[in-house]
Amino acid sequence: MARFDHQSEPVVTPDDLAATVLTHPGWVRVGLSAPDERTRSSAAEFIAQSMLDKVSGERAQAHPDQLDLSL
Repeated sequence: MARFDHQSEPVVTPDDLAATVLTHPGWVRVGLSAPDERTRSSAAEFIAQSMLDKVSGERAQAHPDQLDLSL
């Protein structure tokens, strides 16, 4: 978060990051406290990547085989 110190307002607020975490699938949030290291690591990497995407303003790319859902 040190790179935000030089800006008058943070680009991403703690509320933005909290909202991002809450939108993750349940396995990610529960996975952080899983008994096995592999699941904890996968969950942490998923959350870290989504935070980086949020900070950089990029949107994660969907897998090419995933169908788009119209809203």
